[in-house]
Amino acid sequence: MSKVRPAAGIIPLRKEASGLQWSVYLVQRGSRGRFFPGFHAFPGGTMEKEDENLAHCAARELWEESGLWIGPGQPSPGLRQEWLSGHLPWSEVLDNHPLSLEKLHPAGVRTTPEYALVRFRAQFYVWECPPGQLAEVWPGELEEGRWWSVQEALAAWRRGEIFLAPPTQDSLHGIAESATLEEAAARLGAYPEDTADPIRMLPGLTYVPLETPTLPPARHTLCFLL
Repeated sequence: MSKVRPAAGIIPLRKEASGLQWSVYLVQRGSRGRFFPGFHAFPGGTMEKEDENLAHCAARELWEESGLWIGPGQPSPGLRQEWLSGHLPWSEVLDNHPLSLEKLHPAGVRTTPEYALVRFRAQFYVWECPPGQLAEVWPGELEEGRWWSVQEALAAWRRGEIFLAPPTQDSLHGIAESATLEEAAARLGAYPEDTADPIRMLPGLTYVPLETPTLPPARHTLCFLL
């Protein structure tokens, strides 16, 4: 059985100009990655030794991947580059730019299915991005990042233009039905931790992991259903 690693992610939201619908910031994973390569996802990652808790982990990963900051003042791109290059300790970043973790709303836990070779138990949070904060993905582990209307992202997924893991699909549907941040957090937090079979990839395309005597360390073959 694969080891399950603790992880955390943030779902950055902001109201569109109409004030009636949400926009969400999605990053696109690199095509050579081991975990959902090429998929669009929420910023996040695994806990590191400098993380005090999962909320801290989520905030650090958000800044690393997008430059967005859970705090009163967004650090400069130059400071982010200095930290990413290893020339500045994380503790020094926090000394000058304290985090405001109370602005994160817990929005449920999702665990990678047992058949996966890489597994995570991820705590998610929703967060309303303040006006004026700028997001920027620097190519590397990620391909790109951008703000999407939630409805626009779901429509692109239905057309097969982007790929979304089932927990991301569920979260976007829940956010689309929520008027407030608190309502979105409650709705997403009520979803089950595990993804049930069959697993939906696109409308009309699902798969079921079947246990088979395949090449180790894999133990399953995916059977796609049209």
